[in-house]
Amino acid sequence: MTPDTSHEARGKLVDFNQPAVKVWTGLAIFAVILSALTAVFDYFPGDVTVARMLQAISPGEHAWAETVTDTARNPGRYALLALAVIVAWAAYTWRASFAGIVAFFTLIGFDLVGKQLFGRPRPSPDLIDAPADPTGYSFPSTFAMVYVTTFGLAALALAMAPRGPVRIAGLAVCILALLVGAAARVVLGGHWPSDMIICYLIGFLWMTLLIRLTWLIPGARKLDADTAESART
Repeated sequence: MTPDTSHEARGKLVDFNQPAVKVWTGLAIFAVILSALTAVFDYFPGDVTVARMLQAISPGEHAWAETVTDTARNPGRYALLALAVIVAWAAYTWRASFAGIVAFFTLIGFDLVGKQLFGRPRPSPDLIDAPADPTGYSFPSTFAMVYVTTFGLAALALAMAPRGPVRIAGLAVCILALLVGAAARVVLGGHWPSDMIICYLIGFLWMTLLIRLTWLIPGARKLDADTAESART
């Protein structure tokens, strides 16, 4: 689903003959199936094993995980969004920034609705180290939606940017942040590993689709031309 700026790609919004589109479609179907299964299964195979392993190797009283979790709460989440939007614009184009902003707010909305829709309970203290009286639902994860639309947005934009040491370093930082963030929520017993993986997958798929859909915005191509002209001058 990576946007193609060629004349042919502009003439057709979605070309199902392209391998990238086929892969995106397959992953989207996979994400829908996995999401639906969270309403049936409290956890997936491997969730308990991975969660126990992460908790076993986590140092101390998991204070680091609490600190990481706090970064996705208000007002920190909006600071992350602002930084991600700047990086996305600089690394790719305004299209990535616009898609990131839309994805951020729509996925937060999906999180609110999805929790009631899927009703997956929090990890049980009988299985892992989790709060004795867990409240709320495990899927979707608000934290995951915030991180995938901030660090994930920056990673996506950097992945589409020209190659270079700065790009590679930035991409590595973003990927590390996503992994550490997911681990933090699992260590604290707030989510299963599958919750985080599915939410990350949904976030990346949604953002790539939104970037493609920016071609439908009136005046979008003129903005591209004006941006390119400003860059040359």
